[in-house]
Amino acid sequence: MGAFQPEPGALIGNADADGELTFTWNEVGQFWPYAEIDTRTSMSQYPAPTFECTATSINLSPGWNFVSTPKKLKDGHCTVQQVFGDIDTGERSIRLYDAFASSWGGTGMAPGDDVKPLDGIWIYSVGPDEVYLILNAYPRDVPPTKILGAGWNAIGFSDTTEASANSTLMSVEAQWAYVIGFDAANQQYEPSIINNDQGEGAHNEGGNMRPGKGYWIYMTDSKELAGIRPPVKSQ
Repeated sequence: MGAFQPEPGALIGNADADGELTFTWNEVGQFWPYAEIDTRTSMSQYPAPTFECTATSINLSPGWNFVSTPKKLKDGHCTVQQVFGDIDTGERSIRLYDAFASSWGGTGMAPGDDVKPLDGIWIYSVGPDEVYLILNAYPRDVPPTKILGAGWNAIGFSDTTEASANSTLMSVEAQWAYVIGFDAANQQYEPSIINNDQGEGAHNEGGNMRPGKGYWIYMTDSKELAGIRPPVKSQ
């Protein structure tokens, strides 16, 4: 398997003795398959079939952003430095909120700290920017969990497709009261989603939570929040 763009001819996969090809990549671009023997002679179909490789990303607005990763990140692409290192934060700290200490956790996240699913992260961006996330490719991983304390907690949304607050927070159904997102483009909070509100207004518990976003959640008691379990494929 070779990359057509951005590195023409970059080999990223090899076939085994049975001819089965397995390949991985950590960049976006356009790719095309070809066969190559030991003498470096290439054989490929013309016109070459191509496909696009895209990445999960988070768009940052100027000012404060409340973000999260929807899944566990791949080793080597999971620390604060590896994820946010290219973002101009205006020398502001990247911050987590410690619900059990009712504080912002000292001086902020260190460069070597892991970026974990279910964590709501506050990051300042001087200008518009984009963060690319390289997710763990192993779907059988156990979904993440996070202990939430009574009162306000900062959480992340744990899926790559949006889902209602009612279904997302099923594991803490008896304990959650409010969920509030942040509109980074306008630098203001979104309308709260209220548990058991089944009216037709903005606070309906069926309101969606979205990938890449962080949320404040108010809990009436401590409970473990479970990430959304990925669907099990039939064998």
